[in-house]
Amino acid sequence: GLLYCCRELALGNRNMMLVWRKYCGYVETVLPELDGRAREMYNAIKEIQKEAVSDEGPSFDVYA
Repeated sequence: GLLYCCRELALGNRNMMLVWRKYCGYVETVLPELDGRAREMYNAIKEIQKEAVSDEGPSFDVYA
């Protein structure tokens, strides 16, 4: 779900920020129960989201 939000944000769908925030809110509640690899993946996805909404735009192909 988080990756789908990143793609939609990269395509310009700013309404997806609400969904993104709800997903992150949920993940933050279960984060203490997650192992290190899951936390690492969550942090990596947050970096993808930052790139997706940056002024420079994403460096990944959103149509792939």
